[in-house]
Formats: sequence, C-alpha cells, structure tokens
Amino acid sequence: MGYFRYLYTLFFVSALFHTSLGQLVDSFDDGNFDQNPTWSGDSDLFIVNPDLALQLNDIDAIQNETYLSVNAPTGSTGTWRFHVSLDFSPSGNNFGRVYLNADQANLTSSLNGYFVQIGGISGDQDAIELVKQTGTSETVLIAGTPGNAGMSSVDADVEVILDSNSNWNLMVDYNDGQGVINEGSAAEAGNVEGDYFGLVCNYTTQRSEAFTLDDVFIDPIIIDMTPPELVSAEFTSTNTILLTFDEQINLSNISANNFDIDNGISVTNVNLTS
Repeated sequence: MGYFRYLYTLFFVSALFHTSLGQLVDSFDDGNFDQNPTWSGDSDLFIVNPDLALQLNDIDAIQNETYLSVNAPTGSTGTWRFHVSLDFSPSGNNFGRVYLNADQANLTSSLNGYFVQIGGISGDQDAIELVKQTGTSETVLIAGTPGNAGMSSVDADVEVILDSNSNWNLMVDYNDGQGVINEGSAAEAGNVEGDYFGLVCNYTTQRSEAFTLDDVFIDPIIIDMTPPELVSAEFTSTNTILLTFDEQINLSNISANNFDIDNGISVTNVNLTS
C-alpha cells in the first residue's frame, strides 16, 4: 500500500512536542475580531466599534440570539476577566451571556460548559450569575445580588476564578473601577474543562446594537503542541484511502500537498469524514 511520508514525519516528531500553557488576551485594539485571535459565529452581526470594543451590530435585527466564540481551551483551574456593557436595563428578552468554557463552538446549541449571565431575570431583580450548562439544562451556581444588574444600563468588569480545589469565585466591579463586589463562590466537582469562550446576545429589535464586550483575559489556556497520530489506513476503493487519526483533524491547515504515496502515486483531494 505504500507509506505516507508526511504522516510518518508527524508521528516521528510528535514525541518532541508537548502540551503547554499560555494566555488569551484580546482588547480588540487591532480593530478586528477575525484574526489574532479569530472569533467565529454570527460574524456579520458584530463589529469592532470606534471605542475598540466588540459590539453587536444587527442593523436589520434579523435574529434575536447571536453569538461569537473563540478557541480558548481551559482546564481545571483558571482566571477569566472581561468588560461587558449592556446599554439598557436587562429583561427576560434582553440579556447577555459570556461563556467561560464550552465544548461546542456554537454557543447557542446544546453544549456542556459554564457561563456568566447578565440579566435575564425580571425588572429590578436582574443579577450577574454564574451558570453551569449540561446539554440544554442550566443550573445557577452563583446567583449574584438581585438588582445589581437591574439598573438602566450595565457597565461591569467581571472576574471569575476557578481554584485548585474546584471552587468558583465571581467578582464584579459595577462602577468602572470604584469597587469590586464578591458575588459569591461555589464548589463544583467534576469535569470543568472546555474549548471555547464567547459572547451570546439575546435581544429584541430595540436592543440589537446595545451589547459590547472588551478586555478579554483568560489564563491559562491549554496549547496543544502534539500533532495527531495516524491510527490506521485502509483502501475503501481503487483510488480512495481512509485514514483514521487519534484526534479531530482541521482540514483548513492541511491539503493534498501534505500527503505523499510512494511509487509515484499522486494525492489529488482530501476530505473529512465522521
């Protein structure tokens, strides 16, 4: 059957790589969200505004729930910080969610993860909460102080810390540096790892440009330095070979030119299958 020199090389050098830790910092000062790092989702409904913050910009209000997410794998401990603004008093139809970690890039889908919710309760009882999501089920871990997010607008610096004892801590500065309020803590055993961070906006037509996110800081994120390894290779037809790897492959990073078969056989196309 021959061999795949590129895949063999990946297997050979994989022992030289390892998983390392880093940070994700994005203040949107570069004026974009599509690179360094790359946010994806409902990209056409967001902008980086003149104040260099990520802003919902659903001019035609064609949706009432939108999201953007960024790949930011986190583990059993971490710190998340961000600034969030809602230029209105939150309600049951108008509120925001900032996902700290989720196992799906689409933050509006069924997923497993943790998020900070801003509002979404009712009237002057709106709070900033830490919530666990399992599939479509949601459990409030830290309720926050009722009314702290029930003002005419919300402009808050949020910090969430997950310590080595599996304790979550939620702290919020509602007054632009004037004072941090400890909104509570909660113990949460089990798997708290996730791959994606991001913003979800729930809104009516009148609020379709009234959400902003800025000054994102996540530490640490897990940087996977180990390339995928080939598990098996088998012919499925006279001109097709099925390759199985030990982890998901991102085809945006590879092409047919990455593969080489001996005896002068050319690789003309690469497709991903589940």
